[in-house]
Amino acid sequence: MAANNSEGEYARWRQHPDRGMSARDVDAYVRNRGAFYGTASAISETIEEFIDLGCQGFMVYCNSAPKLEALQQLVALPVTANQRKRVGDA
Repeated sequence: MAANNSEGEYARWRQHPDRGMSARDVDAYVRNRGAFYGTASAISETIEEFIDLGCQGFMVYCNSAPKLEALQQLVALPVTANQRKRVGDA
């Protein structure tokens, strides 16, 4: 997961030459893997779509250990807090 503060910041991140792919290829890669990348609101929308489709949990998988900051950002999203409450009530 990578949360960016704005659409502009996300656009700069995907277009960075060190990425080794075009912005279009980055979008396809992210979409095909079901990864959580983009602004916090975009990530929340993606999580809500999964929940609406019946997903009851998520597993964090990274090619390398995620940064603690990324995990803290994910847990802080309102949609994940609401999901934790629903699971706790069950």
